[in-house]
Amino acid sequence: MKRTKLFKGLTIFCSITMLISSFVGCGKNAETTEATPDTKEVAAGAESKVETEEEITLTLLQWDNIFTKNNYDVVAEYKKVKPNVTIEIENLKDTGEFEQAMKIRKTANQMPDIFALKPYMLADFGTIAADLSDLEAARDSIYAETFKVDGKIVALPTQAFNEFVWYNKEIFAEYNLEVPKTWDEFIKAAETIKAGGKYIPILMGGKDAWPDYPFNEFMPSLVANDGTLWNKMAEDPQPFTPDKPFYQAYQMIDQLYSAEVFGTDPLGMGFDQVKAMFGTKGAMLCAGQWFLADAQKAMGDKSDKIGTFLLPVRKDASEKLNTITMADTFLSTAQGGKNEAAAKEFINWFLTDAANYQAFTKAMNVNSTMKSIEAGVEPCIAEAFEGVDVNPVIYDGGNKKFQAIQAATKFDVKQIGQEMMSGKDLDELMNNLNKSWQEAQSTTK
Repeated sequence: MKRTKLFKGLTIFCSITMLISSFVGCGKNAETTEATPDTKEVAAGAESKVETEEEITLTLLQWDNIFTKNNYDVVAEYKKVKPNVTIEIENLKDTGEFEQAMKIRKTANQMPDIFALKPYMLADFGTIAADLSDLEAARDSIYAETFKVDGKIVALPTQAFNEFVWYNKEIFAEYNLEVPKTWDEFIKAAETIKAGGKYIPILMGGKDAWPDYPFNEFMPSLVANDGTLWNKMAEDPQPFTPDKPFYQAYQMIDQLYSAEVFGTDPLGMGFDQVKAMFGTKGAMLCAGQWFLADAQKAMGDKSDKIGTFLLPVRKDASEKLNTITMADTFLSTAQGGKNEAAAKEFINWFLTDAANYQAFTKAMNVNSTMKSIEAGVEPCIAEAFEGVDVNPVIYDGGNKKFQAIQAATKFDVKQIGQEMMSGKDLDELMNNLNKSWQEAQSTTK
């Protein structure tokens, strides 16, 4: 699929109707039988006589300042349209802390009024969430139907994005490198930069575990051309055998890790350390669309040298290039919560008020999840799709059965990535996973 077709599929352009809800009542003089021009004027602008709406405070739990960063502040934006509603935000460092906090609150029945969810969290927290099917935002959502829980729309994604290899065009030019079109070409480019001895070919930040997700989490779905691969693996007693997508993807990953193109100590530095090295000490970094602001900060006045290409998980350049498309940061509210109606109103406003939603997508540099609202993309991101026959793979974080097996086996793809980078034998890892997976299947329903 060409770039224009991909973005057409993600954002359907049409005119936008602003949604502003206001409730205005006005009194009427019982002694007046006919409205004079003066009384009409008073009635039209009698805000001072309107009874003030009830003051409401809504709690919103988020991570990494999702809704309050890059000059966007959802609290201030909502005050403009609902002065009687105060949004109190509790921010947690990352998704790990967030998920732990949500589990505690779910157990204690003390859920926040509004909460954001990653796709893989839907299987757990979606079961206690309110049905949002009646909202305009649900009807206009591109992805809502795909992520139903028990047949209901219980959460709506606020952003969509792709994954990229970010690179410094000057460094590629220095080594006469072109954008790699296959997996072998990708490794070869990294090895060429490594041989030069001046730059770290690919920045990782493996001390934090999560930065290896473009490889260890997403590549099995890319090899399988199936965003629901985790769900199929949940039904398979031995999904880690050499003839299946997971092993095949990890064999490719092992080839990359064995090339030692992540610097002398890829597990010795965290992501915050390596992201500042992008473009100066490091030639490439694999991350989502969200990385643009970090890339621009790291490159400074050379931001025009930032380039992107899609991770070339294919053997032949003539094949379609599978690429992960993420619908992410799903807004939801607990069923039966004290402020359920007000929370639903907020979620609907956030996604259907065009001015607000476009300001959010611009601040986050993400694609729109709404059919009727366009979100532009930066040129350096658009270039990744130029001349590439792309096949979007919509990623599913795994259903209940998968997550039950995952918990029983302590299956953590990001941790496995760390083990692979440290030199752990691939076949040993896969054999151990098959054993524990089969045991968990026999005890997990």
